[in-house]
Amino acid sequence: MRLEYDASTTRTAAEAFDARAGNCLSLVLLTAALAYHIGLSVRFQSVRIEDVWSRSRNFMLLSGHVNVTLAHERYGSGRSLSTTGFLTIDFIPLDEESRLQAISLSEETVVAMFMNNRAVELMEQGQLANAHAMVKQALAADPRYFNALNTLAVLYRRHGDLPRAERSLRTLLQHEPRNVSALSNLVLLLRQLGRTEEARVAEAALQQVQPRTPFLEFERGLAAARTGDWAAAQLAFERELVLTPQFDELHFWLGQTYYQLGQRERAARHMALAREHALTPEQRRRYAYKLEVLRRPQPTATPH
Repeated sequence: MRLEYDASTTRTAAEAFDARAGNCLSLVLLTAALAYHIGLSVRFQSVRIEDVWSRSRNFMLLSGHVNVTLAHERYGSGRSLSTTGFLTIDFIPLDEESRLQAISLSEETVVAMFMNNRAVELMEQGQLANAHAMVKQALAADPRYFNALNTLAVLYRRHGDLPRAERSLRTLLQHEPRNVSALSNLVLLLRQLGRTEEARVAEAALQQVQPRTPFLEFERGLAAARTGDWAAAQLAFERELVLTPQFDELHFWLGQTYYQLGQRERAARHMALAREHALTPEQRRRYAYKLEVLRRPQPTATPH
């Protein structure tokens, strides 16, 4: 069965099977469902990877990664497996060191992750009431899945309930003081409340764990590109590349920039990387077409 990576929505196992596509969580759920059906044991795992940032219309998103391990023998969630007799399935390439740092997840946590993903997607669509109900289900499934508190805080802020938003973030940070998303949202919230000094303290804590702000240089590059200053755009985009090397739009704009600067080979290389890191089939098709155009032979001038 051929499966395609598609981060546009978080699907159930049945939906992923019908679409033959899904994000890493959806494909893990599909794999687990098929494994359960044929009597295999399943262990869900969270894998430590470098921060992967993406952007939607309204949000900056920091993505995690999950995979699944299958075995013939059943085992409890607290038991470790030997290095033989099981198979780990990943839907993105990982080095061995990342796999060795995998942490077991309970089924309750995986359900909470699914509900939280759906809540974010509903919020993006403007369905705030449905998003609120979904994130509450996430917290009911696993009260210790603290990322759901971050989603809840964003929802409260959108509703204008700033005290509840702050309480949610403070609770999360008590358990995970280095949570980048929570610290970022706390800075924004405190600025909105006019509590400038507290915002500075929160921003200092954020800079300890994230010295550079994602997409800041990307925005500067876009501004330069809009004015036709492609040399300035190149410098800004290349600075952004250090922080968000897997951001497909960044590679797309680097491709555009190098093309404008007459560097077609470098332009094609970044367009290929944009296609490689694209999050949806539609984006991959768009970048593939751009790449095909860049690789076409240039017409040669004929003497008159």
